[in-house]
This record gives sequence, C-alpha cells and structure tokens, in this order.
Amino acid sequence: MYERHEQWMLRYDKVYKDPQEREKRFKIFQDNVNYIEAFNNANNKPYKLGINQFSDLTNEEFIAPRNKFKGHMCSSITRTTTFKYENVTAVPSSIDWRQKGAVTPIKDQGQCGCCWAFSAVAATEGIHKLSTGKLCLLVCPITPISWPSFLYMHDYNNLGPTEIIHILKHLKF
Repeated sequence: MYERHEQWMLRYDKVYKDPQEREKRFKIFQDNVNYIEAFNNANNKPYKLGINQFSDLTNEEFIAPRNKFKGHMCSSITRTTTFKYENVTAVPSSIDWRQKGAVTPIKDQGQCGCCWAFSAVAATEGIHKLSTGKLCLLVCPITPISWPSFLYMHDYNNLGPTEIIHILKHLKF
C-alpha cells in the first residue's frame, strides 16, 4: 500500500509538510482505498468508486470547503409552478445516456459554489449530442468580459481564495 500511495502522490503532485502529516494522510488514503475496493467488490451498485486527488482526505475534510451554500440568500426567490409534460406516451422506464454517447467527462469545479452551472452545461452538452450527433465540451475561458460575474460570485462566497488567486493570475487587463 505504501508504494500505491507513493504513486498516487506523484500523480497528484502531493507533498506533505512533515513525516507526521504524511503518515496521517497515508492512513486516511489506506482507509479510503480499502473502502473503495470493498464497495466495488460488492458489485451491487450501478457505478464504481475510484481513487482520485481527494483520496487522502476524510469525508469531513472533503465536504467542509464544498458545503458553503447559503440557503438564506435564496429565501426571497419566488417559486414557480412545476413544468409538466402533456401528451407524452411510450416513455421508457430508464435511459442510460452513456450508452447513447451523450455524457461528457466529469469536470472538477474545485471549491466553486456553482454546481448548478456545471449541471446545466453538462445537460446542454448532452442535448447537443442528441440533436447534432456531435459530442463536444462547452468551455469558456475566464476573460475580462466575465469580470462582473466573477465579482458577483466572489462577493457572495461562491469562490474560495485559492480559485480567486488562480483566476487573477491568468487575467490580462
């Protein structure tokens, strides 16, 4: 398992501040790998878990920076009626969009609090594939044109300091 952890550290460019931190992270990594392997071997789910850049984090550490939703900010939004399909027949009980080639690779939103945007883009990518037969990634580079949106997100705590610094480094005014 040590060798596996070493390979993982190289792949994800992980460096720990001292041997104690490294040992702590190794134990968490080991626990997570054991959980992932047990889960995948149980084979009772339609998906598999995998080792990724977060494999040396506890659940609490992983969730903490990603759980910044401010529900009170949405309390004044007026709810609309739910959209209902009419005259729809012969709908299958399930559809696997992967089999239709309408699913793009997973994107990492980092600590950005805009999961709704990632979901909307993924849905649009899938619809584009079903409509045109071509699967393409919809990506938008950060440019000075997007600056007002960026400031809004920053002001409402939807970006962390790491993302802000990274984005500011790449902006050219």
